[in-house]
Amino acid sequence: MLMSLSIGRALAGETATAVATITAGFVSDITVTSGGSGYTSEPAVTLSGGGGSGATAKAILSEDKVAAVVVLTAGTGYSTAPTVVVDAPPKPLSVKLEMVPKLTVEGPVGSYARVESAASLSGPWTMWTNVMVGAEGTVLVDLSPGSAARFYRGVAEKPPGTAGFVWIVPGTFAMGSLPCEEGRDPLEIQHTVTLTQGFWLSDHEVTQAEYEAVMGSNPSYFKGDLNRPVESVSWNDAVAYCQKLTDRERAWGRITSQQV
Repeated sequence: MLMSLSIGRALAGETATAVATITAGFVSDITVTSGGSGYTSEPAVTLSGGGGSGATAKAILSEDKVAAVVVLTAGTGYSTAPTVVVDAPPKPLSVKLEMVPKLTVEGPVGSYARVESAASLSGPWTMWTNVMVGAEGTVLVDLSPGSAARFYRGVAEKPPGTAGFVWIVPGTFAMGSLPCEEGRDPLEIQHTVTLTQGFWLSDHEVTQAEYEAVMGSNPSYFKGDLNRPVESVSWNDAVAYCQKLTDRERAWGRITSQQV
C-alpha cells in the first residue's frame, strides 16, 4: 500500500492573464483579464508574437493578485496584438511523505538472487524479480498496490556447474527489469518466462580458440589473439556450434542425455 501525506499544504494559486492593445504598430495598453491569485511578489511579464519587437511590461500587485500590467516600452512593428504571458505564482510549500517497501539485496558481488513475495510468512511465495548483486548491494522499491502488506525473501540462485559452464535449472523467472532499476532501457518491460527444460550456459563469451576447436575454422575478422570472443558468426553457425559442442561433451561423458 502506498501512503502519501502532505503537511502544511496551501491552496495552489492561479496564473494571471492579460491582453495587449496596439496602436500604429506600438503596444499602447495592456488590460488584465484575470488577476490570478497566490502571488507573493511581482511576476515577470513577457510579450511575444504580433510581428513586432521591443515591447516590455511590468506587473503591479494588489495583495496576492495582479491588479495591473503597465507598458514600459511600446516596441515597434506590431501588426497584431502580441501575446502577453504572466509568470505563474510560486508553488505552495508542502512536504510529501511516501511509505513504500525499500529492499536491499546483499551478497557476493556478481551473484544472482530471486526475490520472492508473499502475503504471509507461511506463503505461498511467488517470484517478484531477479537481480544481480552489485558492489554495494542492489536496492529495489516495490511501488505496486498492496506492497506495504507483503513479506519478501531472497533466494540465492547458484546452480551446480562444470568448469566454464553453469547449469540453468528449469523454472520461472522475470525477463526485463523494474522501472526503478538504474540503467534500465525503456523497452525492458518485465514479463514472466517459464523454462520447461534446463541447459548448460557458458559463463563467458565463446573465444575464437573454443570455436575453432569445435568447428575447425575461425570466421572472426579481428584475429590475432585466440582468447578474443569469436565474431562474424551467423545464427545458423551459432546453432551448429552448440549442437556439435553438446555432442562432443556427451561423447566424453561430461553431460548426460537428460542435461541438454
